[in-house]
Amino acid sequence: MWDNQGRLVSFKFIEELLKLQTAEGLSLGNRLKENHVHFGNQIMNVQLAAQVLSRSVAEAIDICRNRLQLPEFAESEGTSNFLRIFNNSFDILNSRHLNHTGYKSTLREENISEVDAFCEDAVEYINSLQILRGKKGKTKQPVVESPNQTGFIGFRACLTNIRQIYEKVKSYVGQDGLKTYALNQDHIELFFGSVRTRLGSNDNPTVLQFRSAYKKLLTYVQLEEAPDGSNCLGNLEKVVVLGVHTKRSLNYINGIQEEKRVREVFSSETEFEQELEDENITEEELSEMIQNFTATTEVGVEYLANDLVQNMKKNIFCEFCSTELITIDENHIHGSSFIIALSQYCEAYIRKKIEMEGGMQYALKMKIDQMALSF
Repeated sequence: MWDNQGRLVSFKFIEELLKLQTAEGLSLGNRLKENHVHFGNQIMNVQLAAQVLSRSVAEAIDICRNRLQLPEFAESEGTSNFLRIFNNSFDILNSRHLNHTGYKSTLREENISEVDAFCEDAVEYINSLQILRGKKGKTKQPVVESPNQTGFIGFRACLTNIRQIYEKVKSYVGQDGLKTYALNQDHIELFFGSVRTRLGSNDNPTVLQFRSAYKKLLTYVQLEEAPDGSNCLGNLEKVVVLGVHTKRSLNYINGIQEEKRVREVFSSETEFEQELEDENITEEELSEMIQNFTATTEVGVEYLANDLVQNMKKNIFCEFCSTELITIDENHIHGSSFIIALSQYCEAYIRKKIEMEGGMQYALKMKIDQMALSF
Protein backbone atom coordinates (compact mmCIF):
# COMPACT_ATOMS: atom_id res chain seq x y z
CA MET A 1 0.00 0.00 0.00
CA TRP A 2 1.14 3.58 -0.68
CA ASP A 3 0.07 6.83 0.97
CA ASN A 4 -0.56 10.30 -0.48
CA GLN A 5 3.20 11.03 -0.56
CA GLY A 6 4.08 7.81 -2.37
CA ARG A 7 5.54 6.23 0.78
CA LEU A 8 5.26 2.49 1.40
CA VAL A 9 2.83 1.19 4.02
CA SER A 10 3.67 -2.44 4.70
CA PHE A 11 2.91 -5.06 7.34
CA LYS A 12 6.42 -6.45 6.93
CA PHE A 13 7.74 -3.75 9.29
CA ILE A 14 5.42 -5.04 12.03
CA GLU A 15 6.77 -8.55 11.43
CA GLU A 16 10.37 -7.34 11.55
CA LEU A 17 9.70 -5.47 14.80
CA LEU A 18 8.29 -8.63 16.39
CA LYS A 19 11.32 -10.65 15.24
CA LEU A 20 13.68 -8.07 16.71
CA GLN A 21 11.89 -7.89 20.06
CA THR A 22 11.67 -11.69 20.29
CA ALA A 23 15.39 -12.06 19.57
CA GLU A 24 16.30 -9.40 22.16
CA GLY A 25 13.84 -10.63 24.77
CA LEU A 26 12.77 -7.01 25.32
CA SER A 27 9.81 -4.99 24.11
CA LEU A 28 10.29 -1.43 22.87
CA GLY A 29 7.29 -0.21 24.83
CA ASN A 30 4.55 -1.98 22.83
CA ARG A 31 2.35 -5.05 23.19
CA LEU A 32 3.29 -6.93 20.04
CA LYS A 33 3.08 -10.70 20.39
CA GLU A 34 2.83 -13.65 18.01
CA ASN A 35 -0.96 -13.46 17.87
CA HIS A 36 -0.75 -9.86 16.59
CA VAL A 37 1.15 -11.03 13.51
CA HIS A 38 -0.33 -14.50 13.03
CA PHE A 39 -3.96 -13.51 13.57
CA GLY A 40 -5.63 -15.98 11.21
CA ASN A 41 -7.73 -17.58 13.95
CA GLN A 42 -8.63 -14.20 15.52
CA ILE A 43 -9.37 -12.16 12.44
CA MET A 44 -12.38 -10.46 14.10
CA ASN A 45 -10.54 -9.50 17.30
CA VAL A 46 -10.71 -5.70 17.51
CA GLN A 47 -8.31 -5.50 20.45
CA LEU A 48 -5.45 -7.06 18.45
CA ALA A 49 -5.98 -4.56 15.64
CA ALA A 50 -6.06 -1.61 18.05
CA GLN A 51 -2.79 -2.73 19.69
CA VAL A 52 -1.04 -3.02 16.32
CA LEU A 53 -2.37 0.29 14.97
CA SER A 54 -0.92 2.20 17.92
CA ARG A 55 1.44 5.06 18.68
CA SER A 56 3.78 2.76 20.63
CA VAL A 57 4.34 0.51 17.61
CA ALA A 58 4.94 3.57 15.41
CA GLU A 59 7.53 4.94 17.86
CA ALA A 60 9.27 1.56 18.05
CA ILE A 61 9.57 1.46 14.26
CA ASP A 62 10.94 5.04 14.27
CA ILE A 63 13.57 4.04 16.86
CA CYS A 64 14.64 1.07 14.76
CA ARG A 65 14.89 3.23 11.64
CA ASN A 66 16.37 6.49 12.98
CA ARG A 67 18.35 5.61 16.08
CA LEU A 68 19.38 2.00 15.52
CA GLN A 69 19.48 2.51 11.73
CA LEU A 70 18.55 -1.09 11.05
CA PRO A 71 18.33 -1.84 7.31
CA GLU A 72 15.17 -3.91 7.79
CA PHE A 73 13.29 -0.70 8.67
CA ALA A 74 14.47 1.47 5.79
CA GLU A 75 11.66 3.45 4.11
CA SER A 76 9.24 2.74 6.97
CA GLU A 77 8.17 6.40 7.42
CA GLY A 78 4.89 5.79 5.61
CA THR A 79 4.03 2.87 7.88
CA SER A 80 4.73 4.90 11.03
CA ASN A 81 2.52 7.71 9.78
CA PHE A 82 -0.24 5.23 8.90
CA LEU A 83 -0.14 3.76 12.41
CA ARG A 84 -0.31 7.19 14.07
CA ILE A 85 -3.27 8.34 11.99
CA PHE A 86 -5.29 5.23 12.80
CA ASN A 87 -4.19 5.32 16.44
CA ASN A 88 -5.59 8.86 16.73
CA SER A 89 -8.73 7.78 14.88
CA PHE A 90 -9.27 4.97 17.37
CA ASP A 91 -8.82 7.47 20.23
CA ILE A 92 -11.35 9.93 18.80
CA LEU A 93 -13.93 7.21 18.22
CA ASN A 94 -13.39 5.66 21.66
CA SER A 95 -13.14 8.70 23.97
CA ARG A 96 -14.33 8.04 27.50
CA HIS A 97 -13.42 10.75 29.99
CA LEU A 98 -13.17 14.52 30.21
CA ASN A 99 -9.77 14.41 31.95
CA HIS A 100 -8.02 12.32 29.32
CA THR A 101 -5.50 14.18 27.21
CA GLY A 102 -5.22 14.67 23.47
CA TYR A 103 -7.65 12.89 21.20
CA LYS A 104 -8.67 10.53 24.02
CA SER A 105 -10.66 13.30 25.69
CA THR A 106 -14.42 13.58 25.21
CA LEU A 107 -15.70 15.91 22.50
CA ARG A 108 -16.34 19.43 23.81
CA GLU A 109 -16.37 22.98 22.51
CA GLU A 110 -12.73 23.34 23.60
CA ASN A 111 -11.42 20.58 21.33
CA ILE A 112 -14.04 19.98 18.65
CA SER A 113 -12.27 22.25 16.14
CA GLU A 114 -8.97 20.38 16.55
CA VAL A 115 -10.73 17.02 16.29
CA ASP A 116 -12.68 18.15 13.24
CA ALA A 117 -9.49 19.31 11.50
CA PHE A 118 -7.82 15.96 12.17
CA CYS A 119 -10.89 14.08 10.90
CA GLU A 120 -10.83 16.02 7.64
CA ASP A 121 -7.12 15.27 7.16
CA ALA A 122 -7.63 11.60 8.07
CA VAL A 123 -10.51 11.22 5.60
CA GLU A 124 -8.39 12.79 2.86
CA TYR A 125 -5.53 10.45 3.81
CA ILE A 126 -7.77 7.36 3.65
CA ASN A 127 -9.09 8.41 0.24
CA SER A 128 -5.51 8.76 -1.03
CA LEU A 129 -4.30 5.29 0.01
CA GLN A 130 -3.59 3.01 -2.93
CA ILE A 131 -2.87 -0.69 -3.35
CA LEU A 132 -1.67 -2.80 -6.27
CA ARG A 133 -4.36 -4.67 -8.18
CA GLY A 134 -4.60 -6.63 -11.40
CA LYS A 135 -3.26 -10.03 -12.41
CA LYS A 136 0.34 -8.82 -12.54
CA GLY A 137 -0.01 -6.51 -9.55
CA LYS A 138 1.23 -3.44 -11.40
CA THR A 139 -1.90 -1.30 -11.40
CA LYS A 140 -2.55 1.02 -8.44
CA GLN A 141 -6.11 1.38 -7.22
CA PRO A 142 -7.61 3.47 -4.38
CA VAL A 143 -8.09 1.19 -1.40
CA VAL A 144 -11.63 2.55 -0.85
CA GLU A 145 -12.55 1.18 -4.30
CA SER A 146 -10.83 -2.17 -3.86
CA PRO A 147 -12.09 -5.49 -2.43
CA ASN A 148 -10.29 -4.48 0.80
CA GLN A 149 -12.41 -1.37 1.23
CA THR A 150 -14.66 -2.36 4.16
CA GLY A 151 -12.56 -1.24 7.14
CA PHE A 152 -11.36 1.95 5.44
CA ILE A 153 -14.87 2.98 4.41
CA GLY A 154 -16.04 2.33 7.97
CA PHE A 155 -13.37 4.61 9.45
CA ARG A 156 -14.08 7.25 6.80
CA ALA A 157 -17.82 7.23 7.55
CA CYS A 158 -17.27 7.51 11.33
CA LEU A 159 -14.72 10.33 11.04
CA THR A 160 -16.93 12.19 8.55
CA ASN A 161 -20.04 12.05 10.75
CA ILE A 162 -18.52 12.63 14.19
CA ARG A 163 -18.81 16.43 13.96
CA GLN A 164 -22.46 16.27 12.92
CA ILE A 165 -23.25 13.83 15.72
CA TYR A 166 -21.64 16.18 18.23
CA GLU A 167 -23.63 19.16 16.95
CA LYS A 168 -26.85 17.16 17.37
CA VAL A 169 -26.21 16.10 20.97
CA LYS A 170 -24.01 18.83 22.45
CA SER A 171 -26.92 20.45 24.25
CA TYR A 172 -27.62 17.15 26.07
CA VAL A 173 -24.12 15.98 27.04
CA GLY A 174 -23.25 19.04 29.13
CA GLN A 175 -19.75 19.86 30.37
CA ASP A 176 -18.60 16.24 30.31
CA GLY A 177 -18.72 16.23 26.54
CA LEU A 178 -19.65 13.46 24.12
CA LYS A 179 -18.20 10.06 25.09
CA THR A 180 -17.83 8.48 21.67
CA TYR A 181 -17.21 5.01 23.10
CA ALA A 182 -20.92 4.93 23.98
CA LEU A 183 -21.81 5.15 20.28
CA ASN A 184 -20.48 1.68 19.47
CA GLN A 185 -22.55 -1.49 19.55
CA ASP A 186 -20.41 -3.50 21.96
CA HIS A 187 -22.59 -2.93 25.00
CA ILE A 188 -25.72 -4.15 23.20
CA GLU A 189 -23.80 -7.12 21.82
CA LEU A 190 -22.56 -7.99 25.30
CA PHE A 191 -26.08 -7.77 26.68
CA PHE A 192 -27.67 -10.01 24.06
CA GLY A 193 -24.73 -12.41 24.38
CA SER A 194 -25.59 -12.72 28.06
CA VAL A 195 -29.23 -13.31 27.18
CA ARG A 196 -28.25 -16.11 24.79
CA THR A 197 -26.10 -17.83 27.42
CA ARG A 198 -29.08 -17.85 29.80
CA LEU A 199 -31.11 -19.67 27.16
CA GLY A 200 -28.54 -22.27 26.12
CA SER A 201 -27.31 -20.33 23.04
CA ASN A 202 -30.89 -19.97 21.79
CA ASP A 203 -31.01 -17.21 19.15
CA ASN A 204 -34.81 -17.32 18.84
CA PRO A 205 -36.32 -17.15 22.33
CA THR A 206 -40.01 -16.85 22.95
CA VAL A 207 -41.37 -13.81 24.77
CA LEU A 208 -41.56 -15.75 28.04
CA GLN A 209 -38.00 -17.06 27.67
CA PHE A 210 -36.62 -13.61 26.95
CA ARG A 211 -38.53 -12.06 29.85
CA SER A 212 -37.20 -14.72 32.22
CA ALA A 213 -33.61 -14.23 31.09
CA TYR A 214 -33.98 -10.44 31.26
CA LYS A 215 -35.23 -10.59 34.86
CA LYS A 216 -32.28 -12.75 35.88
CA LEU A 217 -29.86 -10.33 34.27
CA LEU A 218 -31.44 -7.37 36.02
CA THR A 219 -31.01 -9.14 39.33
CA TYR A 220 -27.67 -10.90 39.07
CA VAL A 221 -25.58 -9.65 36.18
CA GLN A 222 -23.31 -6.64 35.90
CA LEU A 223 -21.98 -6.51 32.36
CA GLU A 224 -18.25 -5.96 32.60
CA GLU A 225 -16.41 -8.46 30.44
CA ALA A 226 -16.95 -9.89 26.99
CA PRO A 227 -18.00 -13.56 26.91
CA ASP A 228 -15.39 -15.96 25.52
CA GLY A 229 -15.47 -16.06 21.75
CA SER A 230 -17.17 -12.71 21.26
CA ASN A 231 -15.86 -10.23 18.70
CA CYS A 232 -16.47 -7.07 20.70
CA LEU A 233 -14.23 -5.49 23.31
CA GLY A 234 -14.92 -6.23 26.94
CA ASN A 235 -14.14 -3.94 29.85
CA LEU A 236 -14.90 -0.77 27.87
CA GLU A 237 -16.66 0.51 30.92
CA LYS A 238 -18.91 -1.00 33.55
CA VAL A 239 -22.44 -1.05 32.20
CA VAL A 240 -24.39 -1.40 35.42
CA VAL A 241 -27.73 -3.15 35.06
CA LEU A 242 -28.21 -3.25 38.81
CA GLY A 243 -25.22 -2.18 40.91
CA VAL A 244 -25.40 -4.88 43.59
CA HIS A 245 -22.33 -6.81 44.68
CA THR A 246 -23.74 -10.11 46.00
CA LYS A 247 -20.96 -11.04 48.43
CA ARG A 248 -20.63 -7.52 49.80
CA SER A 249 -24.38 -7.24 50.30
CA LEU A 250 -24.59 -10.55 52.16
CA ASN A 251 -21.67 -9.57 54.38
CA TYR A 252 -23.39 -6.29 55.21
CA ILE A 253 -26.68 -8.04 56.02
CA ASN A 254 -24.93 -10.61 58.20
CA GLY A 255 -22.84 -7.98 59.98
CA ILE A 256 -19.53 -9.36 58.67
CA GLN A 257 -16.76 -6.77 58.44
CA GLU A 258 -14.33 -7.31 55.59
CA GLU A 259 -10.65 -6.97 56.40
CA LYS A 260 -7.94 -6.06 53.94
CA ARG A 261 -5.16 -8.58 54.24
CA VAL A 262 -1.61 -7.96 53.04
CA ARG A 263 0.56 -11.00 52.32
CA GLU A 264 3.94 -10.60 54.00
CA VAL A 265 6.76 -12.27 52.10
CA PHE A 266 9.49 -11.29 54.57
CA SER A 267 8.91 -10.88 58.30
CA SER A 268 12.07 -8.86 58.93
CA GLU A 269 14.80 -6.89 57.19
CA THR A 270 17.32 -9.55 58.18
CA GLU A 271 15.30 -12.22 56.40
CA PHE A 272 15.14 -10.02 53.30
CA GLU A 273 18.92 -9.45 53.31
CA GLN A 274 19.50 -13.19 53.73
CA GLU A 275 17.32 -13.82 50.70
CA LEU A 276 19.47 -11.45 48.65
CA GLU A 277 22.66 -13.17 49.80
CA ASP A 278 21.26 -16.55 48.77
CA GLU A 279 20.74 -15.28 45.22
CA ASN A 280 24.51 -15.45 44.54
CA ILE A 281 24.24 -12.63 42.00
CA THR A 282 27.08 -10.12 42.43
CA GLU A 283 27.21 -6.53 41.29
CA GLU A 284 30.21 -7.40 39.11
CA GLU A 285 28.13 -9.98 37.23
CA LEU A 286 25.37 -7.45 36.61
CA SER A 287 27.86 -4.81 35.44
CA GLU A 288 29.42 -7.27 33.01
CA MET A 289 26.00 -8.20 31.64
CA ILE A 290 25.13 -4.52 31.17
CA GLN A 291 28.36 -3.97 29.22
CA ASN A 292 27.36 -6.81 26.90
CA PHE A 293 23.92 -5.35 26.16
CA THR A 294 23.27 -4.93 22.45
CA ALA A 295 22.45 -1.49 21.07
CA THR A 296 18.81 -2.54 20.71
CA THR A 297 18.61 -3.61 24.36
CA GLU A 298 20.20 -0.35 25.55
CA VAL A 299 17.74 1.71 23.55
CA GLY A 300 14.83 -0.46 24.70
CA VAL A 301 15.73 -0.09 28.38
CA GLU A 302 16.14 3.67 27.96
CA TYR A 303 12.76 3.88 26.22
CA LEU A 304 11.09 1.96 29.04
CA ALA A 305 12.80 4.21 31.61
CA ASN A 306 11.46 7.29 29.83
CA ASP A 307 7.99 5.76 29.75
CA LEU A 308 8.30 5.07 33.48
CA VAL A 309 9.05 8.69 34.38
CA GLN A 310 6.22 9.86 32.11
CA ASN A 311 3.84 7.88 34.31
CA MET A 312 5.58 8.95 37.53
CA LYS A 313 5.79 12.69 36.91
CA LYS A 314 2.13 13.37 37.73
CA ASN A 315 2.67 12.00 41.24
CA ILE A 316 6.04 13.64 41.99
CA PHE A 317 5.67 16.84 44.02
CA CYS A 318 9.11 16.94 45.65
CA GLU A 319 11.48 19.21 43.72
CA PHE A 320 14.57 17.25 44.80
CA CYS A 321 12.98 13.95 43.76
CA SER A 322 11.96 15.43 40.42
CA THR A 323 15.55 16.61 39.80
CA GLU A 324 16.95 13.16 40.58
CA LEU A 325 14.44 11.24 38.50
CA ILE A 326 13.54 13.46 35.55
CA THR A 327 15.55 15.26 32.87
CA ILE A 328 13.84 17.85 30.67
CA ASP A 329 15.42 18.36 27.25
CA GLU A 330 13.77 20.68 24.71
CA ASN A 331 10.40 20.38 26.44
CA HIS A 332 10.65 16.57 26.39
CA ILE A 333 10.71 14.60 29.62
CA HIS A 334 13.31 11.84 29.90
CA GLY A 335 14.54 9.58 32.63
CA SER A 336 17.61 10.83 34.49
CA SER A 337 20.91 8.97 34.33
CA PHE A 338 20.03 7.45 37.71
CA ILE A 339 16.71 6.04 36.46
CA ILE A 340 18.33 4.68 33.28
CA ALA A 341 21.15 3.05 35.27
CA LEU A 342 18.63 1.55 37.70
CA SER A 343 16.57 0.22 34.79
CA GLN A 344 19.67 -1.36 33.27
CA TYR A 345 20.50 -3.12 36.54
CA CYS A 346 16.91 -4.34 36.85
CA GLU A 347 17.00 -5.72 33.32
CA ALA A 348 20.36 -7.39 33.96
CA TYR A 349 19.12 -8.88 37.24
CA ILE A 350 15.95 -10.29 35.68
CA ARG A 351 17.92 -11.82 32.81
CA LYS A 352 20.42 -13.34 35.22
CA LYS A 353 17.60 -14.69 37.36
CA ILE A 354 15.97 -16.26 34.30
CA GLU A 355 19.30 -17.78 33.31
CA MET A 356 19.81 -19.28 36.78
CA GLU A 357 16.29 -20.59 37.23
CA GLY A 358 15.82 -22.41 33.96
CA GLY A 359 15.43 -20.17 30.92
CA MET A 360 12.54 -18.37 29.30
CA GLN A 361 9.95 -21.05 30.11
CA TYR A 362 10.54 -20.36 33.78
CA ALA A 363 10.27 -16.63 33.15
CA LEU A 364 6.84 -17.06 31.62
CA LYS A 365 5.61 -18.83 34.75
CA MET A 366 7.36 -16.60 37.29
CA LYS A 367 5.38 -13.73 38.78
CA ILE A 368 7.12 -10.45 38.07
CA ASP A 369 6.20 -9.03 41.48
CA GLN A 370 8.19 -11.80 43.18
CA MET A 371 11.28 -11.03 41.11
CA ALA A 372 10.98 -7.30 41.76
CA LEU A 373 10.49 -7.88 45.47
CA SER A 374 13.54 -10.14 45.76
CA PHE A 375 15.56 -7.52 43.87
